[in-house]
This record gives sequence, C-alpha cells and structure tokens, in this order.
Amino acid sequence: MSAFWLGAMAWLEQRSAELARLPVLARRVWPALRRARASGATPFLVWLERHADQHPQALFCEQDEARVSFAEARNSARRMAGALRARGVRRGDVVALLAGNSPQYLVVLLAIAYAGATAALLDPELRGVPLRQALAATRPRLTVVESRCRAALLELAAHAGAEVLDFAPGELDRLAWGGQEIRAPRVDFKADFVLIFTSGTTGLPKPCRVSHERARAAATIFGSVAFEFRRGDKLYCALPLHHASALLIGVGAALVAGVPIALRRKFSARDFASDLVRYDATATLYIGDVCRALVHSSRSDAERHLRLRVAVGNGLESHIWAEFQRRFGRPVIREFYASAEAPAAILNITGKPGSLGHVPFERRRGFRLARLDEATQELARDESGRAGECRADEPGELLLRIFPSARDPQGAFCGYTDGSASATRVAHDVFELGDAYFRAGDLLRRDAQGYFYFVDRLGDGFRWKGENVSALQVERLLSAQLGFSAVSVFGVLVPGYPGRAGFAEVVSSATEPFDAARFAGAASVLPSHARPCFVRPVAALDLTSSLKIKKRALELASLLELETLWVRQGDSYVVLTRNLWDDLGRGQARL
Repeated sequence: MSAFWLGAMAWLEQRSAELARLPVLARRVWPALRRARASGATPFLVWLERHADQHPQALFCEQDEARVSFAEARNSARRMAGALRARGVRRGDVVALLAGNSPQYLVVLLAIAYAGATAALLDPELRGVPLRQALAATRPRLTVVESRCRAALLELAAHAGAEVLDFAPGELDRLAWGGQEIRAPRVDFKADFVLIFTSGTTGLPKPCRVSHERARAAATIFGSVAFEFRRGDKLYCALPLHHASALLIGVGAALVAGVPIALRRKFSARDFASDLVRYDATATLYIGDVCRALVHSSRSDAERHLRLRVAVGNGLESHIWAEFQRRFGRPVIREFYASAEAPAAILNITGKPGSLGHVPFERRRGFRLARLDEATQELARDESGRAGECRADEPGELLLRIFPSARDPQGAFCGYTDGSASATRVAHDVFELGDAYFRAGDLLRRDAQGYFYFVDRLGDGFRWKGENVSALQVERLLSAQLGFSAVSVFGVLVPGYPGRAGFAEVVSSATEPFDAARFAGAASVLPSHARPCFVRPVAALDLTSSLKIKKRALELASLLELETLWVRQGDSYVVLTRNLWDDLGRGQARL
C-alpha cells in the first residue's frame, strides 16, 4: 500500500477517534470545567463537596480494610484543616506531606487545600541529605508526616526546630477529633494546589508548581477522555500518590467522576490480579515497568476473573502491549506523554501500540520537534538564529509553545519554585522572532502519519522504573557517602527493559579496593529507583579536556566478558555472572 493511502487511512482513524469523543466532551468535560472555574475554589474540593452532598455514603477510597465515604473524607478533611489553621497555617503557606499511599493521605492532602495552603509532596523513601534538600527547597510552614515515616525526620538534626505533625495515628488526628471544622475552603483558585518533585535532566530534584487550574484540566480531560469513567467503575492505583500520574490523572479523574478509588501502598506484580478481583476494579494506572513485571510474573487464577476495562499510563513498549492486554482482561490501553511541569500532554486515543498518540492541529497548538546540536544538546540554530524542525521519523526535542504575556511572563508553563531553574526550560525566538517554547527535555519522533513516539531523555538524566533520575545528584550523594571517592553515574540500556538502568563507575585501587557492602550502604540513602543497578570498579574516571566526567554508551554483554561487574539484587550487590545476566534477560531475576 502506498504512503499516500497509509497516511489517508491514519488521518481518517485519528479524525474518527476525535469525533467520537465530542459527545463526551460536550456532556461531561466542558460542563465540569465551567463548574470548577465558576466556583472560584480548588476543583478537588468542589468535586468532593458535590459528591458528599449528593451521595454521602458512597465509597470515596479504600485500602485493605480501610474504607472512607465521600462524607467521611469531607468531614475529616475539614476538621484537619481547622487543626492546621490552629497551628498557624495560613493562606498561601506551604505544608510538606511525607507519607505513603493510604486513604488518610488523600484526606490530609484535601485538608491542606481546605486550609488554603499548598501541599509539597515528598517521597516517603527519602532519607538524609535528599530529604533535607527537599524541605529546604519548599520551606514549609510545617511538615505533616505519617507516623511510620517519622524516623526519617528524626534523623535530620537541622529539622528539629521545625514543627511536625504526625498522623495515622498521631497528633494531627487528636487535634482534628475535637477541633473546629472549616466549612468554607480558604483557598485562592489562582494559587498552587501542590508542589510535585521532578528531577529534570540535571541537578537536584526541583519542586514543580501545579496550579489548581492545571489540576482541574488534567483530572477532567483524562477522566472523561482517557478513562471514560462510567457508573460502576472503580480505579485501582498502586502508583505513588506523590507523583502527578497517580494524583492528578488517577485520583483527580476518579474524583471528578465520583468513581471510587482502591489503593495499594506499593505495587506488587504477584498480587496485581487478585487485587483487581477483590476490589472489583475496572480501571488502573500503569508505567511501562509495571506492565513488564506483570507479563513476566507467574500466572494466577485471578486473571480469569478480571473486569479490567481500561489502563492509562506511559512507557508501555509495543512488544509488551499485546501480552499485557491478553493476560489482564483485554483492557483498552491509553498511552500518554506528560510530565509534572510540561504545559501540555499527548494522549493515544486510537490504540496504536507503542505510540504516544496523535495531536490534533499540532502546529496551531504549538507542538514541535526541534533538531539538537549533538555536542551541546542545545537547539541547533541556523545563521539567523532559528531552530530547525525535524522531518518524519527524525528524533528531536519536544517543544511546547507557552505564549507568555506581560500579565503571565511564563505563559502556560507554571515553572518551579526556583525562578532560575524555570528560565532554563524556556527557549525564546525559536522558529520566529518573539516566540517562546517550553523545552521538554525528551527526544521524541513523529512518523509520517502524525503519531508521536518516545525516544530518550536528554542530558545527564535518565529514566528508570518510571522515574527521572538525575545522574549528577546520584554522583554527589554517592561520592559524599563513600568519603568523596570519584564516582560517575549514567544510564545504560539493558535488553528487554524499558528506560535506562543506573550504571556507576567507582574509582578503586589495590589499597582501597571496591567494597560491595559499603557501596550498598552508601546507595541506601537514595530512593530505590535511583540506586545504581550496576557497578564497575575502575582505576580512574575518563575526563574531557575541560575536566568533566565523560559519559559513555556501554555494551553490557560485551563488557561482562572482559571485566568484573556488580549488580544490585535487593539491597546488596553481587558479582554479575553470565548465568545471572541470562536470568535477567529471561525475567527469572529482576533489576
């Protein structure tokens, strides 16, 4: 079939999928957007209040034996908000939230919004220096911490003077039980709803500002167009709530539709199908690594009783796509591209395996792929200073137009709490004088039919286990923990695994040989996804002429024949043998 007819068929497929969504947009999306905007309050609270009034006893959220109705969630959040106000939290303040997945997490998050504050969502795995840096970056009025995570704060001597309220159980629960209930939210609709940490491609994790407007748009559009929630649905979420996908796209989409949510504290491939059955869930969120783990997991009887209708997420590889559908109820897959800071998203509504989807009227909406200078990773500009746009199937950095104005200098890009960090993500005068684009930091390609595909991340960062990892931060922390040894960290491809696994080179010598146990202890301060999967002891690091560490692309299978490599298994590091390497490729061992 000719390229012309392939393009024509793709065009018709895209238009048909888009037209099929018009009734949903007209009946559900646009009215919900208008109601949330007209209320002048945070949309999450508007939706909670509406469901609590109309269906007070309906299930809002559950996890194992814990079940919370809409009315219970509203009343508890109001009382907790009163307790926060009594402790000095005022409109516009930041309140840090350090906790794992639970219905109480969502209630506390809503309480912070009722009090008029912004919630800074911290990773409950953070310890030591990374946790201190996260707190310093957000400067919270106080920190609300789940009791089981309290030890992480106690380890920070510098945090001892800051106020901390614990819950589940803790002082916040006691204060809320007999406290004054806040009925009218004290929120500024134009303020930030949450701060979500994103590592970007280099440097330390940065708190990304997510406005109430942004949260409203993500929840409403994904709930109606991606999940297409309907009566009788239930969302199962095993992804961490401190991330945008779980909170804004998952919880937000369920909340706007009044769909109950079933949570799991931490994803388990072994229990995934049985969880879906016991909760009677019809929808779920995924990242590519979740799906890969599932298709390599042992089969269970529960897989025959699934009602899974739709799965929404990103990073699902085309060769995993069909097998995941076959084993887990043949759900519709809604793959998307988005990030906490990106001002727009791409959604696959046609079901094309491996694709991020198609963007209607992409040029008018400001979606462009630009060529990069291979040496500098900056936009490749011609003599007139203009960037070049990529041809079909040519990888380039995704740029999203942000339309700044005098009233809103950053346009659609909300930015980070650090203004200088925000400035680095915006390019000016790109294709024409006066334009401005958000630099996504990701390489994508667009085929001749208009479908986008993810290629790789830019810079020193890499993506692993659905998380962006800053190589620079990992290097600095490992070096400090190892007594300032020279360390280089970068991502490497592992056959059969999506993303890039962390690979660390550590300088060692005859007098100071590599100590696997010591390295494991040093890596334990990092979140699990940031701990290097492979370690290679070296005599010295390769440096550029400007004395910067040289990062390389390595062929692990070939390197294994020449040198001793170490691989992380659980919380320790063992020598990578040929048999273990083969087991990793077959899915009989895991990274």
